[in-house]
Amino acid sequence: MMTVVAGPWFVLQTTGSAAKTGLVGAALVLGSVVPTVVGGPLVDRLGFKRASVLADLASAATVACVPVLYLAGLLTFWELLALMFVLSSINSQGDTARYGLVPALANIGAMSIERANAAERAVVRIGSLVGPLLAGVLIALVGAANVLFVDAATFSASATIVALGVPMRASRAATLEATDERGHASDLALGVPSGATGSAKVPSEARGGYFSELLAGLRFAVANKLILWMVLVATIGNSLDKPLIYVIAPVYAKTIYGNPESLGLMVGAFGGGALVGTFLYGVVARRLPRRLTYLSCFVAAPVVGFGTLALTPPLGWSSPRQLWQA
Repeated sequence: MMTVVAGPWFVLQTTGSAAKTGLVGAALVLGSVVPTVVGGPLVDRLGFKRASVLADLASAATVACVPVLYLAGLLTFWELLALMFVLSSINSQGDTARYGLVPALANIGAMSIERANAAERAVVRIGSLVGPLLAGVLIALVGAANVLFVDAATFSASATIVALGVPMRASRAATLEATDERGHASDLALGVPSGATGSAKVPSEARGGYFSELLAGLRFAVANKLILWMVLVATIGNSLDKPLIYVIAPVYAKTIYGNPESLGLMVGAFGGGALVGTFLYGVVARRLPRRLTYLSCFVAAPVVGFGTLALTPPLGWSSPRQLWQA
């Protein structure tokens, strides 16, 4: 979340181009989509804990390369695009690995999966609130390039926490469960009835290579209509939503308010709204019709968000959208 603020602001500061800021945002979005799909089998093979730690260390090195090359006078725009794409790609694999660890950690901690998921989502929302606010303040104090060094340190801290805090038995249990699920997906892709081959007992190496596992997962997603429609809706929503964060908000903050703190406050407000919305939904969810609630929020969110920005209000009113969306 610090990179979401510092990266686009860094581009605007150094190039003054909204178009180039948009290309950096596109690199971040593409990196979080395509490699995530193709990297799932690789995360399974590495193991969730190992994949998480390696992804964070690689992300730290990648994000640190941007200010290092810039301060040395060696950074070109196309190199920046490549680094942002690689950073988003690697970080997405780390997210996949950490999501995979949640059920096993919940089991070890004698916590229900619902509570574990709620806690994990709440922490992510808090990060979405604190990260942009901190980045906005630090940009004003030390500059966008140095904020990227700070972000590299946070990736290193994440790697350390997972390496020292996650028990190996949790990683082994999560990886074993993933292998079981992959085996069932492979059976379905080959037209074999689920469980007919005893897939949980067949080593993953015996099931074919990387591409067969990837194809099995894709076929499983296509065959499951609920998952397919969730993917399509999320894809369309993100294609409309991400430009607001990566392009419109930085240019808007620089043009209308003229300082990086305003960008941090705007992006932080999205995270804060998401956190509040998550808690509110948890309180009233049982009394709300799911389909109507989902459709109402999905329609109201862009109207409130983009409509408010179009009115160029004072800063305190510029970011209510995520409360509706959450």
